[in-house]
Amino acid sequence: MKSYMSRLYSDSELPSEDNINELSVLILAKNEEATVGIEVKKARAVFPKAEILVIDNGSTDNTRQEAIDAGASACIPCETPGKGAAMLCGVRAASGYKILFHDADGEYEIEDTIPLVAGMNIGTMIIGRRSPESMTWSSRKANGFI
Repeated sequence: MKSYMSRLYSDSELPSEDNINELSVLILAKNEEATVGIEVKKARAVFPKAEILVIDNGSTDNTRQEAIDAGASACIPCETPGKGAAMLCGVRAASGYKILFHDADGEYEIEDTIPLVAGMNIGTMIIGRRSPESMTWSSRKANGFI
């Protein structure tokens, strides 16, 4: 595990066996005070033993406090803009060797990730993709522009 983790951490930052979790759920958020608490509670219900981290990508609302009040293990500020930067901040903060990214906007159901997490092993990457039939009409329309 050290060789895998050393790509993300320097030797002095490597998580120890005492504080490593199996799963870290990283909930990415920016100005999601209305939904972040709901998503944290859902994640905690679905993965009760997981580390639940909210990665706050520059919110100007009450996102951080809502996340903590809902039971997030921590709310990690990420001041570098962009989803990729937020993901990297989350990976660096996570203690789990399995990492699940989830958005705080409530568009995706965390329950749908259970089979994906069950299939995770170290060194694998699983990307979930929804079928167009399962998307909201606004998501289907927006995806048409991409």
